[in-house]
Amino acid sequence: MSGKRSPIFTALAAAGALALAGYVAFDAARAALIPVSPAAAASLPGATKAQVAAYSQFLGQPDKMPSDAAAMRAARDRLREAPLDANALNLMAYVADPEGRSPKAAKYASVATRVSPRVTFSQLVMSYSTLQAGDVQQAMRHFDAILRARPDSAQLFFPRLQQALGQAEMRESLADLLADRSPWVLSFLSEASAKKENAGHVARIMLDAGARVSPGIWTTYGGQFVTRAFEAGEYRLASQLIERVPGASADMFTSLTLSPGNLDPQFGAAAWNLISDATGSASAVDMGDGARTLSIYAAGNANDALASKTLLLRPGTWRIRQEFTKSGETAGAEAYWRIACLGLRDLWRSGNLLERAPDSLGPIVIPGNCPAQRLDLVVRVPFGQPAIDLSVRDIEIVPASPRQTPNP
Repeated sequence: MSGKRSPIFTALAAAGALALAGYVAFDAARAALIPVSPAAAASLPGATKAQVAAYSQFLGQPDKMPSDAAAMRAARDRLREAPLDANALNLMAYVADPEGRSPKAAKYASVATRVSPRVTFSQLVMSYSTLQAGDVQQAMRHFDAILRARPDSAQLFFPRLQQALGQAEMRESLADLLADRSPWVLSFLSEASAKKENAGHVARIMLDAGARVSPGIWTTYGGQFVTRAFEAGEYRLASQLIERVPGASADMFTSLTLSPGNLDPQFGAAAWNLISDATGSASAVDMGDGARTLSIYAAGNANDALASKTLLLRPGTWRIRQEFTKSGETAGAEAYWRIACLGLRDLWRSGNLLERAPDSLGPIVIPGNCPAQRLDLVVRVPFGQPAIDLSVRDIEIVPASPRQTPNP
């Protein structure tokens, strides 16, 4: 046979090219029709792969899906051409059970997930199936596979994961994935910890991961998780978390010292909260000798706490030691320390520091039913009065000595 191609071969090649061009045109028409009617789009002649893709656009939206028979037929047609097409198997799993909880759905989903990690519905089916079988580790592998491949599916998976945080095995699996640097876990933990009921679970996951997590992650997220655990009433966990954060110290929840750590907002609830608003502000000033001072400015009409510190003091009697100075016309103005039991009541209030500011204040009695406290420096300046400036230095809170006499 000569090297020349026969007219029949040439004609078939041309026909094939025209057919491919036709399929491309059909696929374009199909894409345009999908938002209106996937059933109409899939009914156009064309590649079975595109037909499956058209139906797959609307998994979870039964009002837009065609009949089960039509969807299953499209999937089977595709499998005749490509026996291991993950999207076709995924479609069959959905048609078998749109809720993904039956063994029939799992039969198709099991094969689909072995072919590709990117089939979201099948991953959900298998996560449910393996959880029902008690295999948490395998369930988490399904969650991890799809979230690595499809970060956009987080909104689908995260609610299910949050519901399972109460299970110790689930938390252990998440701690392992966090230690393995799975890219979605920190986003999940951050979102989950925003709900008070999850904050303690997230704290336990972080503590379980512990030193297996890089210092950079602890620096970035540690303060956030400390604050959320504290606000959820998980005080012991908050104390344990702060010990893990680089630059923090274990005594931050029992210390008032104006150290760099105690003044750093990255440590969240464990650090001083210095407030600025329209009538007053508080800031930390480095005095150049390694010491820091709280500098307080309050204008007329100021009436608020300008510096606050949350504490976890044990029951007993305590005293505050400080060096307090003032400047400006203070007649009629007021500044005082106040300690409240979080969620309950005020426990103690000093006298007006603008009239008398002793170096030692107290006694402050912390009762046994008050596990967490908040110290506030409250400043009030009458409307129309000139601004005042205050400074606090060398402040600390210490157990009261039995020999100390309470200040009036």
